[in-house]
Amino acid sequence: SLADQPRGLSPGMVARLREALESLHAAEGAHGHVDAEHLYWHDGEITLAYPRSTMAVEEAMESDRAALSRLAVD
Repeated sequence: SLADQPRGLSPGMVARLREALESLHAAEGAHGHVDAEHLYWHDGEITLAYPRSTMAVEEAMESDRAALSRLAVD
């Protein structure tokens, strides 16, 4: 995970992650925990592990959007 081996994400990686989360939101789902503990580097690409804990969908969507904003700045 990025928690174990921190690294920056390219703008393309952030864009693909944003697309994936937008698709999840369009299907009325959300992740809610987009952070270093749930982001993994695998075969040259970033992947997102599903969280073990749950929160309300609207709260999780807002958390997803905030995380994407932070990742885009970093």
